[in-house]
Amino acid sequence: MKTKKTIVPKNIFIIFTLVYLIVVILFVNLSIKYFRIFKLNMNGIQSTGTVVYTEVESCRIGKSNHNCYRPIVRYSPIESTQIIEFRNYDTFLTNDNPYYTSKGAQVTVLYFKDQPEKAIIKQPDWYVEYVIYWIPFLVIFYLWLITFKKLTKN
Repeated sequence: MKTKKTIVPKNIFIIFTLVYLIVVILFVNLSIKYFRIFKLNMNGIQSTGTVVYTEVESCRIGKSNHNCYRPIVRYSPIESTQIIEFRNYDTFLTNDNPYYTSKGAQVTVLYFKDQPEKAIIKQPDWYVEYVIYWIPFLVIFYLWLITFKKLTKN
């Protein structure tokens, strides 16, 4: 008994490849941000900062609107008398988390010695965002690879 080979039509493969390339472009764009957070968490210098103000923004999470908070932090880099104030742009907005958003809260700040003005607040679960971010990309790559193998069998 012969087994029937499943062949993926070329036009479906081309469409799938285009969608995959769009995802790759978006992934590369966002990877720059995540790679910086990863490097800061692995090699950044730690200092203590104080939340001096919190900007409140309306943000959409799923289908509902929430108040999201962007803390503004003041800190002094180690071995420096310079005082730096920054907005925490590189990490996700914190929704209703008083630790990161309360005025006067002490937070751990991560920065590179040559770029102290581009600091971030160290978050204990930073790697979760990084891993979750990779999952859709890897799933799409796996599906593309399966499609490619089926197409190239004949």
